Amino acid sequence: MGYTAKLHDFSQRPPQLLILVGLAFVGIYFGSYFSAATKLIAGPGLAWLIGLQVFRVAVEIFLHLGYRAGFVPVQMTLEGRNWDVLTGLTALPMAWLVAKNKAPKWLIYAWNLMGLGLLFNVMVIAVLSMPTPLRHFQNEPANTFVAYFPYVWLPTYLVQVAWMSHLLIFRAAKARTQKRRNAGTAANRWSLTPPYKASAGTKPRESGRGKAVRLRAQEFPAQPFSSWMSGQLAQSNPHLA
Repeated sequence: MGYTAKLHDFSQRPPQLLILVGLAFVGIYFGSYFSAATKLIAGPGLAWLIGLQVFRVAVEIFLHLGYRAGFVPVQMTLEGRNWDVLTGLTALPMAWLVAKNKAPKWLIYAWNLMGLGLLFNVMVIAVLSMPTPLRHFQNEPANTFVAYFPYVWLPTYLVQVAWMSHLLIFRAAKARTQKRRNAGTAANRWSLTPPYKASAGTKPRESGRGKAVRLRAQEFPAQPFSSWMSGQLAQSNPHLA
């Protein structure tokens, strides 16, 4: 489609490129609930989904080089208003923390929200830089390169990969928390000691009947039965002593 004239025409209302990207966003959102997306959560896992976002560093390098070459507006680069490189630079350290179980839930959600916000930021800037009535940034060049091949892959594929990855990270983080909660509940259930079995290093509990038997046994000193019997007869009949 990057070779078609309709995609290059920004005078249409709305431009064909914006319709294409909008449909892709909606499709990715609902597609993230399909079984294939669920397999991505259960297969590679949360750490891999986060580490995947490192590709955004390469995208930022490309945009910077495009600005130097004169076909990317400055506001879409790190020198302007695009700070999406922060997501890519922090992706691998964040993935390492998750893989080592050192990242709390709030940190995962905060990082993902940051990355999602930076993604929406550059998308809004890109739309406001196009030669349409919505254009806010009047500097040249206008953002038209994304309608041509191969640059059309940037909004129609790479942006969609980042969008889906963020959606799956939210779902994977929720599933990870639920799995840990279930594991903790199961561990607490099986750690309960039966009443008839004492834990290691602890003194067994005695029932009321067992305690009474033990106290009753203490009344009989450890001595031969004949000696004990003689003592009992002497106590009952002093004349026999």
